[in-house]
Amino acid sequence: MFSLLASLAGVSAPAAATRAQAPALSQALAPTQAAGAQVSAQAYVQARAPEQAPAPAQASASASAAGAAQEALIRARALGPGLAKANNCIACHTVERQRVGPAFKAIAQRFAGNEAAVDALAYSIRHGGGGRWGPIPMPAQPQVTEDSARTLAQWILSLASNTPAK
Repeated sequence: MFSLLASLAGVSAPAAATRAQAPALSQALAPTQAAGAQVSAQAYVQARAPEQAPAPAQASASASAAGAAQEALIRARALGPGLAKANNCIACHTVERQRVGPAFKAIAQRFAGNEAAVDALAYSIRHGGGGRWGPIPMPAQPQVTEDSARTLAQWILSLASNTPAK
């Protein structure tokens, strides 16, 4: 029935299902966001779980990897800004301008094309670092979970563009 309605509306069944379930995803995450608490990547995945269907058997491994990478990027873009705020990253960083630490866009541009960038940034978030951006070191943030650090790193890297950071 759902497929028939979707086809009559000119929308593929998976796209229609995703659109139909978007309000449910927002509602599932709303209590966490409303409380100002950290929206964990796990909460996002659990909220999305009902809409996930098993992958078709004919999908190739490379298509699965590309799909997983795309899903990770979508997830990072959805959760990144909230994680940055919840973990107080914005006390030292902004997207566009240097504050105490470098702008997120400047970080993204420096690491553009580096295959190990997500791992390197996630490590720096959790363990700190110094000497790469000037005299003020990045303090360790051990309260940030590994999963959240990776999501933050993916979000920061997604900000790379041809527009220079200020």
